[in-house]
Amino acid sequence: MPLPVIRQHATAVASVDIPRGDDGSIRSALLRLPPEVGAVPTTFGVAIYETAAKAGLGVRPLPTGNEFLINFRGGAHTFKWVPYHQVVRGEVPPSSFRGHIVLVGVTTRRHHDLFRTPFARAGDMPGVEIHANVLETLVLGNWVRDVGRAGAAALSLVLALAVGGLVGWLPGRAVIGAGAVLLLVLGASYGAFILLDVWFRVVGPSAAILLALIIAIVASNVHR
Repeated sequence: MPLPVIRQHATAVASVDIPRGDDGSIRSALLRLPPEVGAVPTTFGVAIYETAAKAGLGVRPLPTGNEFLINFRGGAHTFKWVPYHQVVRGEVPPSSFRGHIVLVGVTTRRHHDLFRTPFARAGDMPGVEIHANVLETLVLGNWVRDVGRAGAAALSLVLALAVGGLVGWLPGRAVIGAGAVLLLVLGASYGAFILLDVWFRVVGPSAAILLALIIAIVASNVHR
C-alpha cells in the first residue's frame, strides 16, 4: 500500500499488477484482482478510467468480463515519453500536458520494470507504457475480441471437409486450391484483427487445410 500521506490525498488507490502469460508475455489485463491477490482489487487502468470519466472525458463502456485482451498501439515509445528531470527543471511548459492523461513511471532497466508484449518481443516495454495501452483500450473500448477455440475448431472442420472435397472434385488443381484457401484464411484473419479488433486463431485451421490435403491425396491414390 502507498504511504498514508499519499493515500489521504489521492483520488484513488489501485493495483498495478498485470498478469503474464505462460511464456512471460503480457497480452491481457484485469478489471479487478481476486481478493486473495491483494487488499486493493481495483486495477490501475480502471481507477484512471473512472477518474477521467468523472472529469468529463468521453469513454466507452467497460468490458463485460473481468479479463480483456489489450489492444497495443505498438512497441515501446509508441506513446510520447517526457523525461521527468526536464519537467522538474521547468524545461517542459505545463501547457504540454493540458488536456492529456499523464502517467508517471520508471523506464530504466535498473528498476526491472520491463516486460514482453506482442509488440515488444525483446521484453523492453516499461510497465508504465503497458498501463498506457491498457488505459487507451478501456477509454476507446477497442479491446481485442477473441473468437475462441470453439470457433477455430469449427472452421478447421469446415475447411478440412472443403479441401477433401476439392481433391475429389479437381484433383489436378487441389494443391493450388488449398493454397488459395490458406491464403484467404490468413488474409481474412489479418484483416479482422486490423480492421475489427478481432483475434482469430489461425494455427488450427491452417494445419487442418494441410493435413486434409495430404490425407485426401493419399486416400485418392490408394483408392485408385
